Amino acid sequence: MDSVHNLSDEMALVFLYLAFILPLGVSRNLLRSANVFNSVGLIAVSALLLWQVIEQVLHPLLAEEIKRLHGLFISVRQTCARAGT
Repeated sequence: MDSVHNLSDEMALVFLYLAFILPLGVSRNLLRSANVFNSVGLIAVSALLLWQVIEQVLHPLLAEEIKRLHGLFISVRQTCARAGT
């Protein structure tokens, strides 16, 4: 998820850098492209976060599943401890 946002930020920085060093007509288009890349990245990250929140609200972990996961974690930890001795 962070990689999408980082990619959009880096592409926006490239376009902003080019916008500052190139002539005025070209720089306007690059500035718009930078804004578009940044906006698309932020919208994609926001949509993904919203989707994950909705998924978690609709299908929360039940207490029994949490207990099973905790038991599994304890078993793995004990096995690793025995293997280390």
